[in-house]
Formats: sequence, C-alpha cells, structure tokens
Amino acid sequence: MALWTLHRNLPQFIPLLCNAGILLGGEIVGLTGAYRALFLCNAIGFVVFFMLIYTKVSETYQPQKSSSPLEGNWAAALSDRCLLVYAIANTMAVVYASQFQAVLPLYWKNFAVADSAIEQGFSVTTISILFGWHVLLAIVCQLPITRALKRWSPPHAMIFSTLMWALGFVVIWVTGIAPSVRLGWAILATEIFAIAAVSLTPAAVSIVNSLAPPSQRSVYFALNSLCGSLGYIIGPPLGTWVLDRSPQMADRYWLFLAASTVFTIGILQYLHRLLQQRTVVSYQ
Repeated sequence: MALWTLHRNLPQFIPLLCNAGILLGGEIVGLTGAYRALFLCNAIGFVVFFMLIYTKVSETYQPQKSSSPLEGNWAAALSDRCLLVYAIANTMAVVYASQFQAVLPLYWKNFAVADSAIEQGFSVTTISILFGWHVLLAIVCQLPITRALKRWSPPHAMIFSTLMWALGFVVIWVTGIAPSVRLGWAILATEIFAIAAVSLTPAAVSIVNSLAPPSQRSVYFALNSLCGSLGYIIGPPLGTWVLDRSPQMADRYWLFLAASTVFTIGILQYLHRLLQQRTVVSYQ
C-alpha cells in the first residue's frame, strides 16, 4: 500500500526533487569542486532511470495502419507552412532558454562582480540557489500563468513569453554593469525567466496539437522536439563563443539577445495570421 501511494503521488514530488537536486549539486561542487564526479553520478542516474523504464513500463498504444502513403511521413509535415513558421519561432525560443540554462551560469561565475568586490563573479553556491529559486517559482506560477493566458491565442501567449525573455536579458545586462545590488538584479532576472519558461511550453504544445492530423501527430511532435535540439545546437556554442571574446562583448550580448526578440515576435505574428486563415478555410 505504501508503494502504491508513493507511485500515485510521485509526479507531485518530481519538481521538488529537481529543485533539491540543483541545490544539492551546487553545494557539493561548492564544497568539493568535484565537477567530474557530479556528472558521473548524473550519468549513473540516467542509466538507472533507463532500466526502470525498460523493465517496468509497457507500451499500451496500438497504432492504426494508414491507407495513404503520405500520412505519417515527414514529407507531408514539411509541406505544412504553419508548422514550418512555428518551427522557426520555437527554435528561437529554445535558443533563449538555452542561454539561461547553459550560458548564464558561466557569465555569472566569470563576469558578474560580487557586491563585496572580493571575488570576480558569484559563487557556485549562490548560482545554484538562484537556479533553485527559479525552479521553485516556476512550480508555483505554472498553473496561474497557464490559466491567465488561456484568453489569448497560443501565438500571442508565445509572444508574451518572448517579451519576458527580452526583459530578462535586459535585466541580466544590468546585472553585469550595475554598481551595486547585483545579486538583487540576478534574483529579479531568474523570476522573469521563470515566467517566460512556464508561459512558453503550454502554448507551444497547443499549437502543435492543433496543427497535427491524428495520423501524423507523432511526426509533428518529433519535429517539435527537433526544434529543441536545434536550439541547443545554436544557443550554447554561440553564447560561450561570445563569452570568450571580451567582458564588453559578454555584457552587450544580452542586449543583442533582447533585440533579436523583435524578429521572433514578427514570426509569431505571421503565424497568428496563418492560423486565422487556416481556421477560416476549415469552416468554409
């Protein structure tokens, strides 16, 4: 009975476990400096997770065979203009998210001067606490923000998310140049990024779900996942390349990211018009 109760309530504890993992990992690295050991433990955890899924979870979906040779293949999905426009916008959104997750910790560690002026950059423990606060705030804000954005179309919800990314990047720029209270600006940035993250995913999934015919849903969501992979191929190398140039470029990089959101918003506005036209045609 105890195991069954834990199984049913485990999804409620997953975000809290993630938050605890961020704080614990940051504390271990801060005390020991054992980066490689931390990654090794992470790899072992993934192997254990794979074995649990492989041995304990069975497939229940029974796919139906399609009578059309085009149904379910990539050629049909790639001919969908709305999907391609969405793919561009979503890739840009993932590029923004990758800056927060992969590039920002390096910037805070190596470029953001602590208020005490004793050391260059925030400590590993401070950065882990900032990211832990981000995860905790995302958990709290997920449902209220999702409900609040229901009144908007999914592209407009993604525009709201993009504006939050832009605002967060501007605050990061302020973090790098502010004469004092830089930790306060960093906390504000993590809060803004939490809002940006939780407002993005529901809208993106809604768009893909509305575009995909039932027989091609797996292909459409596979393309959506590829957008995420492409965003991480572009984002971290670009950000780390800029950080390697000079402190001035590292500071201005966040303004460049904020300015690039104008392009993303234009793409999302175009997607909104395409979806409206598609809805009108479907009713005729």
